Amino acid sequence: MAIASPAQTSFLEDYGNTAPAVPEISQAVNEWRDKHYPGATETSRALLNYWFQSDHRLRTGAPFEYYAAQRKAIESLVYVYEVAKVRNRISLYQQFVPQDRADEIRFPRYDAFARYCAKMATGSGKTKVMALAVVVLKNWTPSKESILDAQQRKDARGEISQVLGRDESQDCVGNPSG
Repeated sequence: MAIASPAQTSFLEDYGNTAPAVPEISQAVNEWRDKHYPGATETSRALLNYWFQSDHRLRTGAPFEYYAAQRKAIESLVYVYEVAKVRNRISLYQQFVPQDRADEIRFPRYDAFARYCAKMATGSGKTKVMALAVVVLKNWTPSKESILDAQQRKDARGEISQVLGRDESQDCVGNPSG
């Protein structure tokens, strides 16, 4: 049996859980939702309203609604990242763990990158939440295209079209580009 180095085992140590923060996060998200998502980016607010305030239909015509757990998970993710601006576990603890539960928390030695999760039961729609999270995450991460100026975008589209053997006036899915 191989023995892990101290650097490797440090990532396996349990530094306490985030459960003491859950009630405070849940309350903050509920209040935030009731106020129509103040502090969220325009894009995230539009997505949340579309996903949870619009009527959706399946191809069969039957109505579709997201599960309450799915809504709570994606709203919590957006709230914690965009509104509370949490970027590490220490920040999460400091903002959301009540003082009377602070003794349950042990700060991690290494907390240099953000980790976000939503605990959901089997069959509660985790895959759909991951898809929604990818859409929201795209809003948080500047894409290469958003950094390029208009001429560079046109040049890049032309180069991609040449590689794909397509007419430059067609976008990646074959629709006329605008």
